[in-house]
Amino acid sequence: MDDTRRDFLLRFAATALAVTGAASRSAAEDLPAHNAVYGVPPIAIEARTIVRIEGAIENFITDAGDRVFFGVNTVFLDDPAKAILIKQAEWLKQYDTYTLMVEGHADDPGTREDNLDLSMDRAAAIKAFLIANGVASTRIKSIFYGRERRAVEDGSDSAKAQNRRGVTVLDRIR
Repeated sequence: MDDTRRDFLLRFAATALAVTGAASRSAAEDLPAHNAVYGVPPIAIEARTIVRIEGAIENFITDAGDRVFFGVNTVFLDDPAKAILIKQAEWLKQYDTYTLMVEGHADDPGTREDNLDLSMDRAAAIKAFLIANGVASTRIKSIFYGRERRAVEDGSDSAKAQNRRGVTVLDRIR
């Protein structure tokens, strides 16, 4: 088992134990620190986020857009994706009290592990682009889902294209 997979499994297990209260907080703190969140965030965090920044979410989506799309089996940011990310960076620099979560997603073909790697690289590409365009790295976290959170369930080519995406989600006020 490679180190990345081991770290993922350890962090996943520690998070599950911490959420259920079955382990002490110090057990999760002993794991290697990464600037990525693995797995599904707890519902309480999502609910708190929506309540705190409900108006900002609509404003962000309307002014900048919240997602970019990728080609088949690639992490390359094409010109339309870069244009959206530049708008996001400008918005985020103007409203610097918000942090964000960058989600990486993949479509169905390929193994689960390959899709997790691909979605991780997509989230990293978006994060790197935002940082290069002036957004502080301390404001950005990333999460990757592989093919586990499809936007569209059917197996058509248009559905797969919508599932190959990166989504920028306003996370919370700093």
